[in-house]
Amino acid sequence: VYVSNPNNNADQDRSNDTLQINFQYFPAVTSVSESFESTTFPPPGWDIVNPDKSITWQRVTLASKTGNASVRMDNYNYNLAAIGQKDDLRMPSINIPAGADSAFLSFQLAAAVVTGFNTPGNNWDTLQVLISKDCGQTYTSLYKKWGKNLVTDSIPEGNEFIPSSSQWRKDSVNLANYIGSDNLLIAFRNTSGVENEVYLDDINLRTLTVNPNLKAQGFLVTPNPTSGNI
Repeated sequence: VYVSNPNNNADQDRSNDTLQINFQYFPAVTSVSESFESTTFPPPGWDIVNPDKSITWQRVTLASKTGNASVRMDNYNYNLAAIGQKDDLRMPSINIPAGADSAFLSFQLAAAVVTGFNTPGNNWDTLQVLISKDCGQTYTSLYKKWGKNLVTDSIPEGNEFIPSSSQWRKDSVNLANYIGSDNLLIAFRNTSGVENEVYLDDINLRTLTVNPNLKAQGFLVTPNPTSGNI
């Protein structure tokens, strides 16, 4: 970036008014399937927003729903001054084809708290799924859970939470309202209550297009044609 046409003349020395930065550009994708098995983190096209430059989303091999790895927000080891801090794990830019009949985001979640659920006025860890149509300038919240609605361990944990294979839950978000939209940015936002760990695994975004004959007639005979069973 440099000044153009200064004082209505050609710039005689661009070196004193030029700003340069290197960056990577990843084309938008139409589907996502990420289980964080690669040691590269964030995965290509993903990024992290960590305003306080402190604890944030990280890849761990302590627990997973499938494979050997997941991502974790370490609320347990945040200091009390971090209450209210927000950290975003952002997916690649997404295009949802106009011809799709449905679109869903699904993910595996594991979370716990330290404090009893009946504690009044407590600051809970909160997980949101946000979507942006303007490259992250503004977001719309599609999913928001905290406290007893977020956790997958019904008993408060006094120690750092490491989920077993049975302490995961699959949640999903309907993206039907965004079919036909391009360059969507989806973020998983953790707002820390300095409670306990929040894990994510098996993040998938998929679309489904129904056979046009099925949509038109309400039924479908397959395979067609056939000389055998149908």
